[in-house]
Amino acid sequence: MPNRRLDQWRVKWLIEHSTSHQLLWYIDSFVLRNPPLRQSPNRYSSLLTSLHLLRKEMEDKLFKDFNFSLLDDPRFKEESVREELIAPLIKDLGYTNSGNTQVIRNHGLKHPFVSIGSSRKSVTVIPDYLMQVTEKPAWILEAKSPIESITDTKHIEQAYSYAIHPEIRVNYFALCNGRHFVLYNISRPKPLFDISLRAIDLYRSMLKELIGPSKVFVYPDEKLSKDFGLHIKRLGFKSSDSLLIIDVNPLFIIKYNDDLFSFSASIGDEDTAYLGTFDFSLEVAKQLIPIIGKASFIQLMQPTNGRQLQFNLDRKLNLNLKISLPEKENLVENDREIYLPLLIKKFIFL
Repeated sequence: MPNRRLDQWRVKWLIEHSTSHQLLWYIDSFVLRNPPLRQSPNRYSSLLTSLHLLRKEMEDKLFKDFNFSLLDDPRFKEESVREELIAPLIKDLGYTNSGNTQVIRNHGLKHPFVSIGSSRKSVTVIPDYLMQVTEKPAWILEAKSPIESITDTKHIEQAYSYAIHPEIRVNYFALCNGRHFVLYNISRPKPLFDISLRAIDLYRSMLKELIGPSKVFVYPDEKLSKDFGLHIKRLGFKSSDSLLIIDVNPLFIIKYNDDLFSFSASIGDEDTAYLGTFDFSLEVAKQLIPIIGKASFIQLMQPTNGRQLQFNLDRKLNLNLKISLPEKENLVENDREIYLPLLIKKFIFL
């Protein structure tokens, strides 16, 4: 006997399945023919949210009310740059004359010069702003008029000389002419930021992470000594200037080829420590004979044969050097630092 219950169930399933299929197809077709029904019910609220965020972004723009065409007006001078642009920027970065921060204008120096070995370099310009956190110098900013170039070497040297002065000693210095804001680290040859003030909103959070009151003393390269060669260059010395550096203590000498020798040594005290790299020729190397002895000098004269040789010194040397910047700048870069080797012209016996 055929299973009628099973046959009936099959027919019922087929009818229900076909009906539901047609119903689904009909609804989908109706929706396709009526596009408004396909719109997300949250589109209106999403639009309001987007408009709110856009309005908030416009309200948060630092210079939303400033007309940058004024920078082309010859009457808009350095004083206007300070009042209209720099003052709001400094405040936005978290520095005011309340709480634990201070903004000091035109802070003079008791001893306006920087000593380099036996030479002195005068500090002739006092930056417009010195930012402090709990009365400790944090960074400086020099204002310029819109017609002045803030990448001019002279302006950079002046700001750097003030930044590294023993009475100040900050890691960062900046220049601003209303058109651009340029931020330097005293250990870096190139600026960390060179920002058009029209686009400053794109960089505000990054600047706060670097020079904001809670971050400015957290320097990522603090374990690395500042480079003495870059220091000399930043102060404005030229390759024609000779400097006398006394009591230099190398631990070893590197021989790169038959006419290029080099060593590195710490310069200065714990508070103003720099690491200097000093290159010298074979002719200058011969002046080491009375210092290291003939036997050690003979070892130093071994041929390199295309290799880099290192000669460890068996005793502490106190060398006095007559140095200069090289005529052709040759920055050396590795994965941790950039440095500028100095040229030894002569070993001095005092």
